[in-house]
Amino acid sequence: MSGSGKLLAWIAPHGNEFVAAIVGAAAVRARPPATQRCSTRPKAREWVEQEAAGVDLPVEWVDQAPRR
Repeated sequence: MSGSGKLLAWIAPHGNEFVAAIVGAAAVRARPPATQRCSTRPKAREWVEQEAAGVDLPVEWVDQAPRR
């Protein structure tokens, strides 16, 4: 997974919540993802989209955290 012009994002269930995570595609091996706990999957997705809009980068949704 390479490409510096996008964010990789995924959502994982965590008990009764969901953890949204994002990381720059070029930084997968360099840093841990930013995360946010949310009460629902749609709210988790909304958080990712707001963060991506804040840095003006497209999101590539992946099923799970990329290997570091």
